[in-house]
Amino acid sequence: QTKYLDCEVGDHLLIARKDKQSENWFVGLNAANGYKTTFKLDFLSPGCKYEATIYADDVKHGAHYQTNPHAYTISKRVVTDKSRLTLQAAVGGGCAVSLKKL
Repeated sequence: QTKYLDCEVGDHLLIARKDKQSENWFVGLNAANGYKTTFKLDFLSPGCKYEATIYADDVKHGAHYQTNPHAYTISKRVVTDKSRLTLQAAVGGGCAVSLKKL
């Protein structure tokens, strides 16, 4: 199962995909020109909790695909289908989120 959450051709793509063997989901953001977005997690199973592991460009510390490609952060939090996540990708960068059902 695949959900296209946000897209502008030539600029950015935000997509969610469900694992075929479990209730886990994966979200990816790719951005040519840098992009910040807040999105709902309403595609998750209602009433269930998930551990979100967020791999994101560290924009605050100058992440950039040419000059600082190793600036990133990894964070975790518990989310549900009522939660929202905010991701910010650097120029030429992206973010990934692993959503594991608890």
